[in-house]
Amino acid sequence: MANKQLIILTVLAVMACSECKAAKRFDLNQAAPKKDHGFLYPDLYIKNHCIKNLGNTMGITAYNNIEKESEKLKTCLNGHLNVTKLQGKMSQGDLRNNLKTIFSAYCQKKGDLTKCVENFSNELTPCLDANDRALQKDAIRMTGKLYEFLCLNDGNQIVEFIINGGPECVQQHYKAIVDKCIEPHFIEFDRSPLTVEKCKNLNNMEKCFVNELNACPNKKAANIVQDLFRYMKKDTICRDK
Repeated sequence: MANKQLIILTVLAVMACSECKAAKRFDLNQAAPKKDHGFLYPDLYIKNHCIKNLGNTMGITAYNNIEKESEKLKTCLNGHLNVTKLQGKMSQGDLRNNLKTIFSAYCQKKGDLTKCVENFSNELTPCLDANDRALQKDAIRMTGKLYEFLCLNDGNQIVEFIINGGPECVQQHYKAIVDKCIEPHFIEFDRSPLTVEKCKNLNNMEKCFVNELNACPNKKAANIVQDLFRYMKKDTICRDK
């Protein structure tokens, strides 16, 4: 199952880093964690919200429908994003041109990919309160910005990220990114709206990501991630903060 606010972002980010782990899977039969982190424990978070907002019977039914739709989402995305083909191209000679050909084709499928995500998002809606629905709209808007960035110059950003060791760099520093950059800051974005104070938190998250990735020998991945943060902030109140 994917994450509440970052569901779409995580899905599309797979185009840039197919080995990145999105979130921890939580056993719903175990004791709940002390903190209600939607990012780290999305299954538990969403199930709790379905029950809270719809009652036990309808909530469980809604949650089961979400799980079914999440499988459809995976199938839909796998049908458009051929990871096997991508991996094959990465093992061939002209890596840059091979990847540009693939991602250029992916970027032309924006409508199909968006429809996959919209269907899943619609299944989430009954379980969300007014604030979460506002966040859901924000997530969809930010998805558009993410897709725009990833597909600049027919996917050149993704290509540069991959050929400059971005996925390996993220994988190497994954635990530090979660522990230092995501977990301490993500909770601040769990309620709408985006405020100046939250902009400071977002900037701190950006700096943390960049610092961690700058530890890799090739700095290109860190530069691309920084450009991504700035691109996604430019249409928000955080653009000049």
